[in-house]
Amino acid sequence: MEFIKKIDGDSLLLTSNNDKLKILDFLSKEALFLKLNFFNPEQSFNKFDKTYAFFLKSHFRIEPNLSDRFKKYFDYIDINKIYDNQKIEYLKTIKKALLENEILSDNNQKYSMIYQVNETYVPSYFTGKIEKIYLNEATLEPCHISVCKDQKSQVFYVFEKVIEFLEMGVPINSINILNSSEEDDLQLTKLFKDARIPYNLMKRNGLYEYANVIELERILLSQGFDQAQAYLENLTDDEIKRNLIKVFNTFSSNLIKENPEVFIHEIKKLRMGNRRSKEALTISAFDDFIYREHEFYLLMNYYEDSFPRIHLDNDYLSDSEVQLIDYPTSTMYNNMLRNKISCKLNQIINLYISYPKEIIEATLPSRITLNRPVIKSEYNYVIKDRTYLKDMAFLDYAKKRHDYLNFNLHAQDLKVLHNTFHQHYQQYIPYFSGIDKSDLECLIKQNNTLSAYKMETYNLCPFRYYLTYLLKFDSFKGNVFTYIGNVIHKMIEEKTKFGNYDLEKIMMEFSFPEEEIYKFPVFREIMTENIRIIEDVITDFENTTAFKKALVEEKINLPIDDNFKLTGRIDKVLIDEVYNYFLIIDYKYGDENYNPSDSDKDYDLQLPLYLMAFNKQNRNLKPAGMLYQKTSLAKEVRGTEASYKMKGVVIDLLSVIERIDPTMEKIVGMKLNKDGSLPKNSRSFVSIEKMNDILRETENRMKTVAKNIGLGDFTIKPILYDIDQQTKESVSCKYCNYFSICYSKNKILGGE
Repeated sequence: MEFIKKIDGDSLLLTSNNDKLKILDFLSKEALFLKLNFFNPEQSFNKFDKTYAFFLKSHFRIEPNLSDRFKKYFDYIDINKIYDNQKIEYLKTIKKALLENEILSDNNQKYSMIYQVNETYVPSYFTGKIEKIYLNEATLEPCHISVCKDQKSQVFYVFEKVIEFLEMGVPINSINILNSSEEDDLQLTKLFKDARIPYNLMKRNGLYEYANVIELERILLSQGFDQAQAYLENLTDDEIKRNLIKVFNTFSSNLIKENPEVFIHEIKKLRMGNRRSKEALTISAFDDFIYREHEFYLLMNYYEDSFPRIHLDNDYLSDSEVQLIDYPTSTMYNNMLRNKISCKLNQIINLYISYPKEIIEATLPSRITLNRPVIKSEYNYVIKDRTYLKDMAFLDYAKKRHDYLNFNLHAQDLKVLHNTFHQHYQQYIPYFSGIDKSDLECLIKQNNTLSAYKMETYNLCPFRYYLTYLLKFDSFKGNVFTYIGNVIHKMIEEKTKFGNYDLEKIMMEFSFPEEEIYKFPVFREIMTENIRIIEDVITDFENTTAFKKALVEEKINLPIDDNFKLTGRIDKVLIDEVYNYFLIIDYKYGDENYNPSDSDKDYDLQLPLYLMAFNKQNRNLKPAGMLYQKTSLAKEVRGTEASYKMKGVVIDLLSVIERIDPTMEKIVGMKLNKDGSLPKNSRSFVSIEKMNDILRETENRMKTVAKNIGLGDFTIKPILYDIDQQTKESVSCKYCNYFSICYSKNKILGGE
């Protein structure tokens, strides 16, 4: 990289963050002090004030997820130009406001020369002479591509390759694993731990993945800024606390108090790196490694859709719209990304590539161009006579012993494994034996809220609640249906509050699952049709009913006992201000129902809990009913009003029923006898006495759950009397991720 020494200080280097670090590392070793200007084109060229997201939320009602997506467009938008596009004009209006309020500052610096480093993307707003430079020459050394049977086989290939390198005398700190998935990391680190091979997992963790940060969010949103600050001050002094203090000090207390959701979003964007050990191999993301010629690189998951991640035409501005501002289309961006990666791979001397033949379905190798010799082979995992994996071999013995004793399946190496491990073998007994009182008190203090879903989880299986919500073993990750539900709920909220909504903007506020992003155009079309119909259904009911006052996303904050309080948000509460009745409505993408007999099921508590809590917080109002409103489309009945009728129960007072739905057409089972009386056997009507019984029983169930948690009752006790018709297992086990612990209740591992 001797040419770096000759670059003028008034020049600009367009480079990735990694290549920038490589250049700075070179200058440091050469003891050179050059004033070089770097810019990563994947970031904004103009400078944003730290309060950017808060400004867009307060001035334009733009959620922070969407404000982040807007940033990349502002460099390309000319505020003095008129665009024949409503969305671009909207962005231009925002940019003007950002400039006027000094939230955005134009970078007007001129450069004598611009250098494009390693095929980095050159934005269209850079004009003048641009010269390409490469930090390393392309190599003619062959790279090795190994095609593995599946994901697990690929993990063993990488592990065995690491062993091979070490036995060849390659220093362990010269071995790098790139582009591994989260599942790969889990399996690889298990293998390395078992083989006593030190490793650095250098992928940056989101700060929000830590329990203390999740608890801080809960306190900030439910109790306020002062209590959150007090909680932060009492945390153990560690890197998490230092990062949180730093972000707290970035914004004023008033700004955080006014927009706590935006502040939480800023926390969620923070990443925390792991400390590097000198004598260890490195596992890192492809975008984060710095290439060194003498080191060895194992590149995993070299297949389309994974390497590189394809950008689709599904952002706020479509491909046809971005061309109006000279922003790259998805096709252009993908081509530039492939060129940049190709350049990098063609420079790596010791490169070993692998990919699985199949991930759910067959894969195709990446379309990256490799301008170098390639040696391609297939890899199949074969059990070796000697192993570095003592613990894994022990587990292998346990499995093969189980297969032999239960199914008379005799593995070829069972005898050898038995001679090695049988003296150390003990059967695992899946019983919860208790928890230390002080540990329980500490866990409850950190997790002192109960919601309908948490209580339902406890009633399905106390041990599952313990692992999920106290030990936080299973953090929920959103999926396509979570995304759809968020969009629909936001639409209903804005329609109710403001009388209108911007569907495109709402869709961009929430993150569509990255691994399924290719499905987004299809789901966008489905949702657009879905939402227009649902909007008409909801508006029709609101225009018909006499329950005119509407509360959306109504907060619940109800003390239960000394340890717990009930929290949550009710989708919608409709109030009849004439006769002081209220109606609870919960929007569900699935086809949910509530019958009076469901009050006997401890795992169907959401509607009665909402009804009971709102009733306690509003003693002047009387409960009229609780209903589910379906918000999805069913193809076989699309366009028929019957599929959108609400389901649930209302009190059997004809005067109240007629005010809820004068048409008698909006709720399932809502009909009268020929003489105008109410049918006696309808499940949709309950007496006032029965409604009061439901409220009383629900409160008792809530207090019982809180009491049992406080006593530390976390026995493995799934419901065995109610079987899910789809899986033919207990309803408790349907979505449980702990079958590897509670195997006696799960047929997957041969349990009873």
